[in-house]
Amino acid sequence: MHEYEISIIVFALLLIAVITASAGYSMWYDSLKANIYIHIRKPYLEIGSWKVFAANEYVCKGVNDVVLSTDKRLLMIHVDNASTVWVGLVVENNDVVTATLRNINVSIVTHEDVVNPVIQIYVYPPVKTGIGDKPYWGGIKCGNLPVPGYIGNSLNIDVEAGFKLVSWIEIVTGNIGSYTVNISIN
Repeated sequence: MHEYEISIIVFALLLIAVITASAGYSMWYDSLKANIYIHIRKPYLEIGSWKVFAANEYVCKGVNDVVLSTDKRLLMIHVDNASTVWVGLVVENNDVVTATLRNINVSIVTHEDVVNPVIQIYVYPPVKTGIGDKPYWGGIKCGNLPVPGYIGNSLNIDVEAGFKLVSWIEIVTGNIGSYTVNISIN
């Protein structure tokens, strides 16, 4: 081989090395740009289960005429001839982030002229597993309510992902005939 041909081969090899090195450099040392989309939504609490007791001066019994909305945030209870109603709610956080129970709204719908119910809310601490063995849920009877151990009646309670809490709501309506109790959470 001639010196001229060797020079061309060396030049070509150097050129290939420079091109490869610059491509490698740009791949490893250049900034990477990516489009990332993050969807943010409010954490979501829902009513997982409930218990309802209706009492008058003689008897306290369970109420079965209860409907849960499809979004699991509103409970509608039809009550006949009861002066006091106890509603137990299991509020669940089935989301992946902590959610806050800000409010439990209670409204009474009736054909009576004026209803001024007395409403008291008792909230128990959030738990991770099982509420059936808790004294404020499993095997509860009207006469046991409210069960000691509630954390108060103020809300704005953080419920971690996978946790649930129990709230008992006492609604004293007096002597009205038939009415509907609507309870919503937010």
